[in-house]
Amino acid sequence: TKHFQQPVSKLFEERGLPLGSTGDVDDDSLRRLIYCNFAVPKGKRTYRRVESTEGLQSTMSTFLDDYNAVSSKPMKLVLFLFAMEHVCRISRVLQMPRGNVLLAGVG
Repeated sequence: TKHFQQPVSKLFEERGLPLGSTGDVDDDSLRRLIYCNFAVPKGKRTYRRVESTEGLQSTMSTFLDDYNAVSSKPMKLVLFLFAMEHVCRISRVLQMPRGNVLLAGVG
């Protein structure tokens, strides 16, 4: 309960998480909180915070290349930050028991 009595910016500082340009928690600092279990491709897959979005992009590109090498219908995806966030969320939901998600897209 002690964590609920602290400002969020103090919790971010204690854990070394990035704050916004004003020194407080803003939308960009919250967007940088990405968690997944596939950021480190080798070893035990533990669910943890992504330290480097560049490293995550590299890992996801490797997985995409592996998929495209064996698939009869390769996917041509651009892995920008917003897309990587969605892949991490979708992955988390699909790994849950009875996990399902409805994806709606425009375009």
